[in-house]
Amino acid sequence: MSISKLVPNTGLANRQVVVTGGARGIGLATVRAFLRTDATVTVLDKVAMPVELKDRVTFRSVDITNKKAVAAALKNINVNVLVNNAATSGDWGKVINTNLNGTKNVTDVVLPGMLKRGNGSIIFITSVHTAQAFAGDAAYDASKHALLGYMRVLALENASKGIRCNAVAPGSIYHAGRTGKLSEKQAKTLGTRVPMGRLGEPEEIANVVVFLASDAASYITGAEIRVDGGLSIKNSLIA
Repeated sequence: MSISKLVPNTGLANRQVVVTGGARGIGLATVRAFLRTDATVTVLDKVAMPVELKDRVTFRSVDITNKKAVAAALKNINVNVLVNNAATSGDWGKVINTNLNGTKNVTDVVLPGMLKRGNGSIIFITSVHTAQAFAGDAAYDASKHALLGYMRVLALENASKGIRCNAVAPGSIYHAGRTGKLSEKQAKTLGTRVPMGRLGEPEEIANVVVFLASDAASYITGAEIRVDGGLSIKNSLIA
């Protein structure tokens, strides 16, 4: 299925948007979605951008676990929207250092400028893992739960200061993360386990991210929106 519906332009033109992990998967789809709104996009990633986008975004090769490097990369950029998307899987130390500490590094660099200007939107990409446990994924689950708690506290502390903080929780998304290695047949089979009968697409996450960043979501803060085809509400005891 090809997702062609786009979020309309709702006040994002010329706004400065930073997307971490924006060179592939959900991050790349998010970059493309913001470009359609005429926002100015900066990408922080260790993976190079696709050739066709190199002249349309500002790219910085950065390891977000290095706070000084993040600060240098974002120097003199007045960030209006931050999308904390970068994440990894693997051993506990690597996952927590990237998914949680790295995300906090970027947020720490960006938030003071937002507070000074009195406006800003910070969006965290969490996961269906914040609603369901997955055997063997303790580190990843823990990191995403921690991000959700971190987001909620930031939202509470900064709501009166013009800063909105929200999260988008993807389910099983095709061509993103681990599902990117699946064949089309395998993806269809896996999709039958989702109440909507298919895996999601990165664009379906990106559209919600753009909505939360836009003026259309001006009264939304502290929310986690699940974009998972109903996976998080499924009773696993029922086929």
